[in-house]
Amino acid sequence: MVRAAEDLRVVRGDARVPPQAVEAEESVLGSMMLSPDAVADVVEILKPEDFYRSANARIYATLRSVYARGASVDIITAVEALDREG
Repeated sequence: MVRAAEDLRVVRGDARVPPQAVEAEESVLGSMMLSPDAVADVVEILKPEDFYRSANARIYATLRSVYARGASVDIITAVEALDREG
């Protein structure tokens, strides 16, 4: 679906909120925990700063670090790593 540029921004007073798709962020994170191939593809493209929600950015950074250590990225290793990081 194509939208006009002004439809992609939410204006609250003077503060503009950049375009965002939180559902897409969550889909990326879920895909990473389900598919090793997805992890390899995503880490080549995205940086934690690319996520709008800071919680999703932290989860993504954690998944990247798990992958960088050579461990399997799945829900179990993600939860354990997030618990270790507080």
